[in-house]
Parts: sequence; C-alpha cells; structure tokens
Amino acid sequence: MIQAIEARPTALGRLALAVGQLGMFAMLSMLVVLIGWFFTDTLVLTLGPVRHGLRFFEIASVIDNPASLFGVGDSSPLNLIFGALCLLCLLAPLLPQWTSKRGVWVAHWAPLILLLVAGGIVYYKASSALFPEPANADVITKDLMRLANDVIHRGGGLVVQRISIGPGGYLALLGSIALALHGTLRNRDPVRSA
Repeated sequence: MIQAIEARPTALGRLALAVGQLGMFAMLSMLVVLIGWFFTDTLVLTLGPVRHGLRFFEIASVIDNPASLFGVGDSSPLNLIFGALCLLCLLAPLLPQWTSKRGVWVAHWAPLILLLVAGGIVYYKASSALFPEPANADVITKDLMRLANDVIHRGGGLVVQRISIGPGGYLALLGSIALALHGTLRNRDPVRSA
C-alpha cells in the first residue's frame, strides 16, 4: 500500500507563501522602505563642495558618536546590529501571515515606529549637551563645561543648517506610513483579514 507523505514547507517556502499573501501594495511599500533604509542617503551633510551622506542603518553610529556624521570614527559593529534590527522591523509585516492572533497586525507599524524613535533619539542627541557636567565638579569645571557646550552649539548651529533629510529619509517615511495604514485598514476589513 502506498502511503501519502505530508511534505512540510521549508522556512523559505513559508516565507514565500507569506510574501504572496501579503499583497502587492504592502510588498511595494516594504520595497520602498528597504531602498530608503539601505540604498539611499537618509541624512546629507553639505559643507561647501563636500557632501557626506548617511544611510538609515548607519544612524546608530551617529547616536553613539555624533562625529560619525562627518565620517569620523568607525561603528561598523553597531551598524551591523542596527541593520539587523532594521531588517527585522522590515520583515515584521509578514508576521500576521504566520499566526492568527488578533493583535499581530500591529507589526505593520514596526518600520514607522523604528524610523520615528531613531529620528527622535538623533534629534535629542544633537540638541543635548555634548559635554555633561560632572555631579561633583567645582564651579570652574562647570563653567568650562558650559562654555564648551555653548561654543559647540553655536558652531553646531552652522552645521545643523547644512544637514538635510536625503531621499532615503523621504522614501522610508512614505513607505512606512503606507505600510502602517495598509496593516490598519486591512485589520478593520474582516473580509480581507480573514
């Protein structure tokens, strides 16, 4: 007697099935975010003829060391970890295709949340004191720290005017908003989400 063998799909097969069930709009939105995060500049620093671009997955190095915006320093391990986090957030919208739990549709918001949180942290780091005052410092040390921060922020004002959002920032923002709205609207429509 011949027995039927049940073939279980491989992880790659399940991924392909999940991508197929996601829909063309969501796949296009994910592609736009991928291009914005990994292949085009998110921040652009222009000082005269010198133009330095920074991709989104390199933002962690700016958070760790703001001088890396100028191309100074190496944070490749940090960029590798943050790049992996970016990929996980980008693949998060596939999660609802693997499970039937109700709240998993929120995974469509993961790229937008990561983009906004990273942008907020970069803004906070850029506007905060670069030289924090030690808690037990004397008056002269505190005054010197304040002076150093004032000099940096006044000179930094010129630099900040030269920093702009690159095409990757706009692409990632548009793609992640579209993905979040798609996930939300798809969840609200019981016929499509079933």
